[in-house]
Amino acid sequence: MDFLSQQSLSGLRLCGDSSVIPDKLFDRYVEHICKVITDPEKAGQVPDNFTSLSSSALKQSHAALSALVVESAKHDVDDDQLGMILDECNFSTTKRESFIATFNHFKQDLRNHLFNIGVQPPHIVDIGWRLDYNVKTNHTHKVNELRYTVSLKQNNGEMTDFTCTREELQDLVGKLKEAAKAVERASQV
Repeated sequence: MDFLSQQSLSGLRLCGDSSVIPDKLFDRYVEHICKVITDPEKAGQVPDNFTSLSSSALKQSHAALSALVVESAKHDVDDDQLGMILDECNFSTTKRESFIATFNHFKQDLRNHLFNIGVQPPHIVDIGWRLDYNVKTNHTHKVNELRYTVSLKQNNGEMTDFTCTREELQDLVGKLKEAAKAVERASQV
């Protein structure tokens, strides 16, 4: 619960009040919030049946439920932890079970969406190489040199290619081995 502000908690308490958000609308309301988070193009399209709610209550509850959905997906909160948060905010058993079921339905999509908007450098997912032997160039008649062309495929689909000599490739491999050993030592601490 440390990941929710006091303002979010008060908004959740507002959501727990059946006089503010009726139980019959709550399912569709949570589903709408999850869809808006996973598909930002749907932002602002509030279903007609929510227009009967007070605009200030709608804004506060929308912000609080959005914060709960995003933070719960981010921290991979399980059903028991989610249930404790909702119980503390005076959710009825019906609303609590409804929220948990809807959240679990959208959880993987939410986590994937959060991963895609995160600030993480791309990861190398595949590597390819080839050996080129240059016999001659336009400027000189004979070159006779070996060059390695290395292609790195990243998780975002981009390819990075570079060319190096045998010595440069050996130097790169040595530095990568040093880095792997440093990571291994750090993980043992």
